[in-house]
Amino acid sequence: MSTAKNINITLKIWRQKNAQAKGAIETYKLDNVSTASSFWKC
Repeated sequence: MSTAKNINITLKIWRQKNAQAKGAIETYKLDNVSTASSFWKC
């Protein structure tokens, strides 16, 4: 029996094209994400 549940996640990520560019926070909303999910970004 699986104990995974689904959740909503809001990610706030700093985006900046390069060291000279003005950066900003971008918001990403993810709905119905399994708690068994794994996230990895290199």
